[in-house]
Amino acid sequence: MVKIRLHSRVASLVVSVLGAAYVILGLTLLAWYLADTWGTAGMLDRAMQFMLVVAVITGAWFIYIAGGWHQFLRPRGSHPEQHVVR
Repeated sequence: MVKIRLHSRVASLVVSVLGAAYVILGLTLLAWYLADTWGTAGMLDRAMQFMLVVAVITGAWFIYIAGGWHQFLRPRGSHPEQHVVR
């Protein structure tokens, strides 16, 4: 697993805004695409839908990284350097 550290608030803000854009736009496009191709979707349509789902998951991962929520998942009293996977 890759450890990503953001050392500035500006970088954290940029990554969280990008993540929010990925999630919002990905869900919007997916809903539109599903409504537009309902019942007539082929293999290419399914591939496009899968790529939109991947974009939404990527956006959620960006928000997770930028928000620092991973710090709350560590056990109490543990040092952050103990959980770095190299």
